[in-house]
Amino acid sequence: MNTAADITSWLPVALSDGLPDGGVMRVQTAGHDLALWRAHDHSVHCVDNRCPHRGMRLSFGFVRGNRLNCIYHGWQYGETGACAYIPAHPELTPPESLCVPTLPCVDHGGRVWITLDPDATALPAMPAHPGLRSVAVNVSQDRIQAALGSGALPSTTHPQRGCSARVLDTSAFDCRIALDVATGDTATLVVSIQSVSAERSQLHTQLTAAASVELKVAASRWLDALRDHLEATA
Repeated sequence: MNTAADITSWLPVALSDGLPDGGVMRVQTAGHDLALWRAHDHSVHCVDNRCPHRGMRLSFGFVRGNRLNCIYHGWQYGETGACAYIPAHPELTPPESLCVPTLPCVDHGGRVWITLDPDATALPAMPAHPGLRSVAVNVSQDRIQAALGSGALPSTTHPQRGCSARVLDTSAFDCRIALDVATGDTATLVVSIQSVSAERSQLHTQLTAAASVELKVAASRWLDALRDHLEATA
């Protein structure tokens, strides 16, 4: 069985819904600048965000098939990080030294996870909830965890979209929050916290069940209020 230490070696860095097939995004965490990409076979990969040729950020690149292409000179990298093709030298078999460092990366529970530990054990089973949105917050991960743990959460006011909130439970990798909407609807929001830097984090949020547009809007407005509350009290 995985221990809490095993679980926390994994970092949630994106919502699965936010990284479609062929998608590329930049991820910053724990002092690392990374490019996250999804191949057209639906697999996810994480590489150092620097092409070894001219140093261009690979997060500016694009995916063709199951290769990540640098936007500058089109060098192509496969899932292992090895350079597979150089357009300017189509007959050349790139040497093994032409590669970009990779990190273990999995799509699990509706989120994309990476780990800096090559010996990390597998994540535990968890349900794949629908993604809501990711929110940048100028507050450290520790402060956010403390704020959510205190149970002092903001409310929003609106005849249909106002929300009150309460923490249901927390774990090593997320927090479940009950939202009570002015219309009488309820929703459970799952919040995963990603540390970006000492003073910045990302909240990757999911709803535990399919929701109406109005309910999603209410939850999204509440997330904005939560961000403002966290930044104001940091």
